[in-house]
This record gives sequence, structure tokens and C-alpha cells, in this order.
Amino acid sequence: MSYVDTIRGVGQDAEQLELTYQQAARAGEAEDFASAIEAGYAETPDNLLYAAWHYRLAYAAATAKRRLIAWGWAIPLAIVNGLILWWLSAERFRLPIVDPAGGESWTEIPTIVLLAAPISALAIVAFLAIAGTRRWTRVLGVGLGLVLCSAYVLLIYPQVGPRVFQEHYLTLAMLHLALLAWAGVGAYVLARHRDAESCFAFLIKSLEVAVLAGLFAIAGGLFTGITFGLFQALGVEPPEKDVMKRPPYTANESVFGRGMVQFIIGIGVIMSALAIGAAWGLWHEGDPRWQTVLFTTLVLSQLAVAVATRSEENPIWRLNPFTNRSMVLAVVLTIALQLAVIYLPVANTIFDTQPLKPIELALSFGLALLTLIIVEIWKAVARRWHRARQVTG
Repeated sequence: MSYVDTIRGVGQDAEQLELTYQQAARAGEAEDFASAIEAGYAETPDNLLYAAWHYRLAYAAATAKRRLIAWGWAIPLAIVNGLILWWLSAERFRLPIVDPAGGESWTEIPTIVLLAAPISALAIVAFLAIAGTRRWTRVLGVGLGLVLCSAYVLLIYPQVGPRVFQEHYLTLAMLHLALLAWAGVGAYVLARHRDAESCFAFLIKSLEVAVLAGLFAIAGGLFTGITFGLFQALGVEPPEKDVMKRPPYTANESVFGRGMVQFIIGIGVIMSALAIGAAWGLWHEGDPRWQTVLFTTLVLSQLAVAVATRSEENPIWRLNPFTNRSMVLAVVLTIALQLAVIYLPVANTIFDTQPLKPIELALSFGLALLTLIIVEIWKAVARRWHRARQVTG
């Protein structure tokens, strides 16, 4: 039975109409319900219940449109922020710690750890200004304050004494810069709204962000578990035939050298962008399946990265997939568990997931394949770059 017939059958029962809408939203058929409401309202414009739903859905659509405009600014700024952090993750930006007594130097503190919070705070303030109040003088004040505080830390830490003092100073500075970044956002938001209610609202929103960050940390832990399981399988990968012909790492080279940090951050940003793009349409329509699409795309993309990084030098099509049976087992088991989480009713209740349509599942697999291709392109570019350095060096 169509939603038009269902709504006609419900008649004037407001509770049943609300339940019908909730069921349609869970099934991803909110647009069909809205079309049926519009048809009923057109037939009987004097029906107050249909009129109320007509204006309710029209207001919801207008609100979603306003959110889309804000997200249109948020995504480019997030990408720029991610690219800046990725650029700062390069090994040449690691902070040197020099022993003032012996002159010995260590390079072990990534600059990104120190400056991630201030830079992200500037991105947040810029977003608030562009999408909202456009108080550019206030943006300039907050930005100048964060820049001066960050510059002060970078200039002062080499003068605080021995190595251990410098390390402790940078650790404390990282925490304090994060607090100053939060205070900078608060100063922008509350500059003209210093009443107790606004301050309390900002604190509550900050707590919400902290809780959300904690949830992302938990999700990151799950992905880390998947990653470690897969890379444990990589640990039993048979040695490649030409491994002894490759130049060795230098004794003082970091385990994250040769572009490893850039690879981790860059591929992470790409995976996130693809997953958000896959779920964007469903989210905009109010379809609850967007979360399941996002989660599935991330898991499958993580599998693709693990498979593609079996070898640093050779592309995946030159590798025998069955030389590492642990990897094959890990990939098959992870896909089976993911499908169980998507399609088993018990798992839907526990993990709050929704069964996906075949086209949506195919989209997640397709984006995972695209991630694998991107990793292979990255490997090819890295190979040429390293060979060029060996020739010129």
C-alpha cells in the first residue's frame, strides 16, 4: 500500500500519522511520505492535520537548505585545514631539541602536535565569520593572539635549559595552546554576548564537542584495532625478492621517515572525504542510513589501504594474494563481520545500523577500490621521487 493510501486511512489520527512518518524516515522513504502529504493537502486543503504537516515539512526543508549553505563553507575550510596540517607533518618541520651544554641535537617533536589546536581554532573562527556574523576585526584579533602565543612558544623553548626541560616545556605548551585555542573560539563567539546564559550555552556546546571527540576516539580505536589486526597479518608477509637491493635506512632516520607521516595523514584525509561524500546525499535527505554508509566506506577503505601497502615498492597486481594467508583471512573475516553488522537485526539494534540497499553497498565497495587505486598512485609517485633523490644525491 502506498503512503497516499496509508495517510488517507489514518484520517485525523495525529499519533498514527506521526508513527507513519517515523517508519518512513527509518526506511529511507521520507520523500515519499512528504509527497503523499502534499497530495493529501492538495485534495483537502481544509484538513488542518494535512496543513500542519505541509508547513512542518516545508520548514524542515528550508532548515536543511540553510544547513547545506553552512556545510558548503565548512567542507572547503576543513580540507584547507587538513592540507595545512598535512604539510606541517613533514619531517623537515619537526622541532629540534638541542642540548645547551654539549650541543647535541635531537629532532623528535612534530610541529603539528604543537600547532594543530591553534590552526584548527583559526579554521573554526573563519568558518563562523564566513557563515555567520562576518566580524573580521574580531577574527583578526583572535588570529593574531594565537599566532603570537604560538610564536612565543617556538622562540622560548630552546632557552629553557637541558633536553628534559625542553621536552616538558613543549608538552605543557601543547596543552596550554589547546586551551588558548578553545578560549580564542570562545572569545569570538561571546564577544558581544557575555551574559550567563550565552556563556553556559558555549560551555555546553564545548562539552558536546568533547563528547563527540571522545566518540570519534572510540571509533578511531576500533579502526586502529582493525588496522593493527591487518598489519599483524602484514607482519607475516614473505620478504620481497629485491629487498636486499634497496638502499638501507640511515641510523638516525625516524620510523616515520620517507614520507610515512604524509602518507598516513594524506590517505586519512582522502578516506574521510570519500566516506563523507558517500553519505552526504543520504544525510541531506534525512535518511538514517547515512551513518551506516559512512561507517562501511571507512572500514572497507581501511581494508583497501592494508591490502595496497603489502609492499612499498611493488604494485598489488604483481603480488600473489595467497602468499600471506593471514591477510586473506583477516580481510574476509572483516568483510563478513561488517556485513553482519549491516544486515543482522540483532546487530542493527546493538550498533544502531540500517540495512543498506545494494546500490549503497556497491558504492562503499567502489570507493574502497578507488582508495586502493589512490594508494597505488601514491606508491608510484613515491618510488619515482626516491629514485630521483638517489640519482641526484
